[in-house]
Amino acid sequence: MTWHEDGLVNPGVPDVSYVMNADKSETGWLELKAIEGADKNGNYKFTLEPSQHRWIKDHYPRVPVHILCATDNVCWLVPGEHHGILLQSRSLDQLNLFGVGFQREALRRVLHYQLTLATGRRRDGLFGV
Repeated sequence: MTWHEDGLVNPGVPDVSYVMNADKSETGWLELKAIEGADKNGNYKFTLEPSQHRWIKDHYPRVPVHILCATDNVCWLVPGEHHGILLQSRSLDQLNLFGVGFQREALRRVLHYQLTLATGRRRDGLFGV
């Protein structure tokens, strides 16, 4: 994984790029978001900047992009195609509809498994493979 944080060169670039060390896997991007907890209505509001929404929208169809949201002891891995759901506060049920929710202590195991699934692409026929 490589940490990226340079809003001047390319605004909206996600925080982390990664390469999965698995058969037929590729690179991907993670936007990291964390908040302290739910609001008084029990909803969660993760803020994405307009440039982040644009970057994800422009790149998601070609490369795996996810938003890793964390609060309290719970995390969600939201596929980039659903970045628009983060424009508003969301309930636990809504977050679980659009992303994979898991306990924070399972982060390493769940994240590795889910990103392997997300980046596994068939490369047959590419570059003579």
